Amino acid sequence: SAPASGAPTGATPVGSSLQSYAYQLNKNGHRTQTSELSGRTITHAFDALHRLTAESIFVGSTPAPGVPAVAPTGVLSYPYDSVGNRQARTTTGSATLTSLLPSRYEPGTWVTN
Repeated sequence: SAPASGAPTGATPVGSSLQSYAYQLNKNGHRTQTSELSGRTITHAFDALHRLTAESIFVGSTPAPGVPAVAPTGVLSYPYDSVGNRQARTTTGSATLTSLLPSRYEPGTWVTN
């Protein structure tokens, strides 16, 4: 049913955002933090060879520069072999690969454990 305004129940009001992202980059241009409209924040860590080594997910509390870190709700880690091949994806907490990927992710295109 529709409310008196004529808009369907559960509809997003005109002019409101369904999702938005704010990014912080380091001096090498790597994304070091992603902040979402929902309040979730993801920090991205890189090694000296500029490879992604970890993604930490924070829900409800965002790490801030100069402030003691809060515990993430989940972490995805990516170890590499001696020639630079990503060997696995390990998760702790509530981190999941699909929680970080856009809806166009195609299963089978990422290395998994």
